[in-house]
Amino acid sequence: MKKFYFALAISFANFSNAQTVDFESFNLGADTVWNGSDLSGTVDSVFSATDTVIYYNSEFNFSGLNFTNQWHYNWNYQSGGWAFSSRTADSVPNLAGAYNSYAGGGADGSSNYAVTYIGGGKEMTFETGVTAIFNDISVTNNSYAALSMLQGDAYYGGNIAKKFGGTTGDDADWFLLSVIGYDATGSVTDTVKFYLADYRFADNSQDYIIKDWTTLDLTSLGAINKVRFELSSSDNGNYGMNTPAYLALDNINFSSYTSVNEFSANNDLKLYPNPTTSILNVSGNFENSDLSIFNLAGQKVVGLTIYNYNTPVNVAHLANGIYTLRIQKDNEIITSKFIKK
Repeated sequence: MKKFYFALAISFANFSNAQTVDFESFNLGADTVWNGSDLSGTVDSVFSATDTVIYYNSEFNFSGLNFTNQWHYNWNYQSGGWAFSSRTADSVPNLAGAYNSYAGGGADGSSNYAVTYIGGGKEMTFETGVTAIFNDISVTNNSYAALSMLQGDAYYGGNIAKKFGGTTGDDADWFLLSVIGYDATGSVTDTVKFYLADYRFADNSQDYIIKDWTTLDLTSLGAINKVRFELSSSDNGNYGMNTPAYLALDNINFSSYTSVNEFSANNDLKLYPNPTTSILNVSGNFENSDLSIFNLAGQKVVGLTIYNYNTPVNVAHLANGIYTLRIQKDNEIITSKFIKK
């Protein structure tokens, strides 16, 4: 049995003790999806002897939680990370339903939620150097995966995803989500398991495929640095798991954390002019530090390394509005806001 997985790691700085990441701050129109296809990310080209592959990479930050996205320009598809959706249709089959929750919208009647494909045998890791305690998260099936289990379909790579239960309804099929916590040493703290579908009951009327948003208690994971989500299934073939490896996620609640160290007050961060129209001067003792700028939606729009005491940053290309500037060196972080006009 082959498992598909990704990792989600968390970095926090200067946030209150109780937070909920519900993705509602992400600017989505009604019944739409953002998956990187607008090419708003940073271009990254991979060269080979025969081809040049172009990726657009994006990074988002919601209340201290980092999410990444990668769009494959050559093949025109999301090749990694997360998408954000407000789609409400709950019965869209095949790849057309890849960005739909089977619940039809977000948790608790909200508009936005996150979707990811946990596949390809690759790990999507968001680096972290801090510790957090999670209370719970809300999960549900993706429309594509749920309808595949309910009806069966022809999956990619020539695989055939079976109808759960088989022709008689007696096949003991299952689709399992495992949420694994890792502490600062990289050791597993605990695992929370949840069946997104379960057909192992002697009474077939008890068989189910999760449709509603379900809250998972993650407090048993303890103080952790990384959360990894794995999907596994009873239906596997020559190319791994046949069941489409998709997951919808919403309402991530954490109640406490160990913050990264703040830069010393002696660094005396100054941003000027503020507001600015083109050049934002960043002054302070931050040599060899990483500078990032995030818009109100949480999207990272500027990323560079500071090498000098005074660094001019060109923000002329940014839309008018309020932005958060973050400077990080190792596990030390300082943030400040500025206005582009």
